[in-house]
Formats: sequence, structure tokens, C-alpha cells
Amino acid sequence: MGVNNTTYRNLPWADSGTPMHETFEELAKLLEKGLLIYVAEWGEDVSEFDPICIIESDDFAYKADGNAKTKTCFIGIAYDDYSSGSDGFVYGPGCLVNKTGASWTRNNNIYVADDQSLSQTPGTYIVPVGVPITDTYFIVTGGNTWYQLSHIADPAACAAMTFSHSWDGSTYPTADEGNKVSTDLGALKTAIDANNTAIDSILARLEAAGISDDGT
Repeated sequence: MGVNNTTYRNLPWADSGTPMHETFEELAKLLEKGLLIYVAEWGEDVSEFDPICIIESDDFAYKADGNAKTKTCFIGIAYDDYSSGSDGFVYGPGCLVNKTGASWTRNNNIYVADDQSLSQTPGTYIVPVGVPITDTYFIVTGGNTWYQLSHIADPAACAAMTFSHSWDGSTYPTADEGNKVSTDLGALKTAIDANNTAIDSILARLEAAGISDDGT
């Protein structure tokens, strides 16, 4: 299993060779950081501050990826640099993390980007991982929920259409008027088809997430 409950491994041992105040200081530093989650095995090399996920196929921990649905199950932020096959820790939900060199904007969440980095610009799959409180500090947020941006045709395109024919219905339309009506209806059909395609895509994604279009 890639993640176990936090164990004694993240706590310093008190022994006869260590002054008690040093042990308490180390404990205080760990408690100040917040919840550290123990990772039993890394599936690849990771660096400090990488967003981390668990892969179902082997239960190992990997870098999360905003462009891969299978790597959107975010669990926390890497506590240090780790090599593939080793164990380690991640900052869990609620942890206060100081990412040196960052320049966060306080009115925007932090996400997993398509290049697997932390960014305030969402990836293809929107995976929020933190809330900034200063330029460099952010609070890790929990949750494995993902959703994807949907691009839908603008319904206003239909409402803004101006019909080019001038037939008032008092007589049969001329061939020219009929051609103009056909052109107008063709443009309307194109706009409606684009919206229907986008809606079908959204319904398919909802069904994949276990939500049907009949409200169940």
C-alpha cells in the first residue's frame, strides 16, 4: 500500500545520548508543520514540493498530473526529495507549507498543472491542492475530486442571429427568398449542433463520474 497511517518514523527518538530539550524541539517542529503522511514506497523520483498522488495499479506514490485522469488523486505535497523505491512523507491536508521562491497571488487557488508542477493556472483536469496566504506560504487542501473544463458553443450566437430574408408571408416566397431562408436555417442548425455536441460530451463525463442525466 502506498500510504499508511503516520507512524513513529516521523517522530524523533528520545535516548540517553540526546538531550531531552532537543527531542522536544524536534517534536515541536514536526507538530508545527501539521499532518505528515507516511509513504511506504515511491513509484518514481520526486522532488520537494511536488504534488503527489497514488496510482491504483500498484498503490505507489507518484507525481500528480493535471493532464492525466489517473494521476489526479491528490494526497499531499512531497516533504523532501525522494528516490524511486524509497519511503518518505508528504504534507497532508491542513499543513502550512513554505515554498521558497514562489510568488503566489492570494486571491487564487493553487492547482496541479499539466507539467505536474504547482501553478495558479489549472491543468486540463482541475485539481486544487492549496490556498496561498502569503507570497510563499500556502495551506494544503485535501480531496481527490477532479473535474475537467468543458468547452461549449456560445448560445448567444443563436440569439444574435439576424435573418437575411424579407418574405412577409403574404405571397409565396421567390426562389431568392427561399435560398435566403435555407441559408439562415443552415446557420442556425450549425450553431445548435455545436451546442448539442458539447452537451453530449458533458453528459458522458457526468456518467463516467457516476452521475446520470435522470438525476440518479
